[in-house]
Amino acid sequence: MASPEILAVLADEVAESVTTLAAVLADWARSDNVADANEACERYRDPVQRIGSTAELLNLKGLQVLCGHLEANLGAMEGRRPDAGQFPLLDKWPALLIGYLRAPQDGVYSRELVDHFRDRAWPLPLDAVPALELAGQLTDISGGPEEGELRPRRPSEARPEDVALTLPPEANPVLIQSFLAE
Repeated sequence: MASPEILAVLADEVAESVTTLAAVLADWARSDNVADANEACERYRDPVQRIGSTAELLNLKGLQVLCGHLEANLGAMEGRRPDAGQFPLLDKWPALLIGYLRAPQDGVYSRELVDHFRDRAWPLPLDAVPALELAGQLTDISGGPEEGELRPRRPSEARPEDVALTLPPEANPVLIQSFLAE
């Protein structure tokens, strides 16, 4: 499970990228050709990909899906400026994400994030069923196995085969003699 401390660090990282995202969004708004629009879109996509990669490392499936959906929308916007209805959407999602990362299990920000990506101004808005699934994934931050569960547990009692003093037949006798001499 991603600890609140780790989620707070990720929220701080997203907060630090808000200024960059706003500047890139302003550049994107001023782009007057396909090359400039593509370049701005790619610069905007970079922090989204970093957040998605971090979500993958933390096994935050909902955040991973959300970032993938945002990347798909950015791909649909390549080569052009976002329209007037898309600028507020691109500007608002980081604040919603920060709120979500600060309180992921209360459900308020996860619902707001999902509703935000259901907005019909997105080139690829979330439909009802994927939105419902995403809302569930966002509130489940269990992240898979606990840290201690990653390694097999040590037995608490020795078994006879653990303490046997007989040497296996494939053991090298010269190596054994050298070991015993030491």
